Amino acid sequence: MSHEVFISYSSMDKEVADLVCAALERSGTGAWIAPRDVMPGKPYGEALIDAINDSKVMVLVLSGHSNHSSQVVREVERAASKGIPIIPFRIADVRLAKSLEYFLSTCHWLDAFGGTVDHHIPRLTEAVNATLRAVYEGDTLPLEGPIASDGKTRPKPAAPKKNSREAVVLAQAVDESVCMAEVVGSPTQRAQQPSAENPYAPSQHHAAQPTRHDGPRNRGGNSLGVAGLTTSIIGLLTCGTFSPIGLLLSMIGLRKAPRGNAIAGSLLGAAGTFLFAVLFTFGLFSGFTTAVEMEDAAAQIDGYYYTYGEYPSEYEGAEILAYETDAWNQPLRYQRTWPDGYEIRSAGLDGAFDTADDHALVR
Repeated sequence: MSHEVFISYSSMDKEVADLVCAALERSGTGAWIAPRDVMPGKPYGEALIDAINDSKVMVLVLSGHSNHSSQVVREVERAASKGIPIIPFRIADVRLAKSLEYFLSTCHWLDAFGGTVDHHIPRLTEAVNATLRAVYEGDTLPLEGPIASDGKTRPKPAAPKKNSREAVVLAQAVDESVCMAEVVGSPTQRAQQPSAENPYAPSQHHAAQPTRHDGPRNRGGNSLGVAGLTTSIIGLLTCGTFSPIGLLLSMIGLRKAPRGNAIAGSLLGAAGTFLFAVLFTFGLFSGFTTAVEMEDAAAQIDGYYYTYGEYPSEYEGAEILAYETDAWNQPLRYQRTWPDGYEIRSAGLDGAFDTADDHALVR
């Protein structure tokens, strides 16, 4: 669904949030609100993140409930990290919690706790549309006119400028040329070719002299060097699995001439061994980090159980764990296991659930 505004609110203030959403859409501004706009089958946390990233403005319905909502804090933090303007719509005279004050201390508020909320919503709609105009045009411009009391809407914010926020990609063509090489004899060889001027010159065939060797020739090979180089290459192709063996064989092969293959095998083996060590360490760290994140997620689910006497439904659990991710920055999946239990699962490195590299915590 195409939208411009993300509405963040506590579930206790849903009635006010729905009024804000309806007013924005009547003014011609697309709004995203949960759970209405969460696509069926899509993880709840993923849907929230995508909706915030695609928004131009966030409207925060600020009350005593949202002031202490960890879910709202996560949504505000996500918007602030993306540089999305935030408009707090304060429907209760509350003092900002420190977790929200960090992100909202410089924002201009709209107070709506004097009189009915309906009386203040047109002012909010006007402020949202003014902010959208500034975002689209890259400058702070006044509105062409306020929203009339008869419900007529102002013109929709202008489309982005043609060259705004567009990346210009420069490509340079590379011309390929083919060079032809001609092999010719040395000046001495050419002088020895029979010619009309020198018919007695010996031909190249007869003038060839045997090559002189000043020392004994080493006709043997370095089998360990070849084996080390081959194993090191295979090690690189297998993410360093066989690289330590290739490195060892190559280092032993350095004791015997010729050493060219052994030197190359040593270099490739060392690179592959380093790659293997990095990947192995990353795997251990990722597994440990994921286990810690899953334990934190389980603590939140258990906290819900101690509060309400039962485990949350899959929908509620997904909302609780909306911003909990594993070591690969993938959302965790919560499922109930009947009659009385649950499972928290990480998709692992491949990002797909129910595969061999999944990590699962069952309670």
